[in-house]
Order: sequence, then structure tokens, then C-alpha cells
Amino acid sequence: GPYLYDLYDSYDYSHETIERLLVAGFASSGVFGCFIGAVVDRCGRRASCMMYCILYMLSCLSVHFRSVPILVVGRVLGGLATSLLFSSFECWMISEHVQRNGFSESLLGYMFSVMYFVMYCMGIASGLLGEVV
Repeated sequence: GPYLYDLYDSYDYSHETIERLLVAGFASSGVFGCFIGAVVDRCGRRASCMMYCILYMLSCLSVHFRSVPILVVGRVLGGLATSLLFSSFECWMISEHVQRNGFSESLLGYMFSVMYFVMYCMGIASGLLGEVV
């Protein structure tokens, strides 16, 4: 988010162009998020997780170009990747947990609580470290 604004500003784009680029990413995530679950189920969870990695890599590579059309494609790919991020990995974990390994559902709840606890702690620690550095 914020670093992209500064990056696009360093490319001497107008504020209106920068806003449109940022909205393209958020809008694509919103649109793709409506049906990405069905796509994940159809293509497979593991393949969707791999697709997330590829799409996000392409999105990150796009910021090295100063071409607006390439940046728009990169933002759209980033939005699609974000939709995959917030659906594929958790679906894959649930599937592996219940179907493949046959673990109990109570253990799944515990796993999610630990996952979110660690994720939030890492977020807080990263923020504090960012303030120091």
C-alpha cells in the first residue's frame, strides 16, 4: 500500500493515476474474491497455492516497469493473488487436516488459534522493529 504510492510518485505519475492503479488492485481482489473459492475447488488447493506464488511474483516484478499498462496488469495480478492468499492456504490446510490425516476438528480449531496468535505477534513485533530501525 503506502510504499506503492511512494514508488508510483517517484515515477512522476499524477495523484489521479496513482489512485487508479491502487484501486485496480483492490477492485480486482474484491471481484476475484467473489468466486475464487470455486476456482480453488476446481483447480486444486495445492495448485492454487502455487499459482498464488507465481501471480504475486509477477505482480512484484511489474513495479520495476514505468509503463502504466504493465503496472495495471501487475496490480490486477496482485489482487488475484491476494484473493488466493486468503482462501487457498486455509482450504488446503483444512483438507489435509481432516481428509488426508484424519485429525479431529477440535485440533483444527486449536491450530487456527495458534496460527492467528503467532501471526498477530509477528505483526506487532515487525511494527516495533520497524520503529527501531
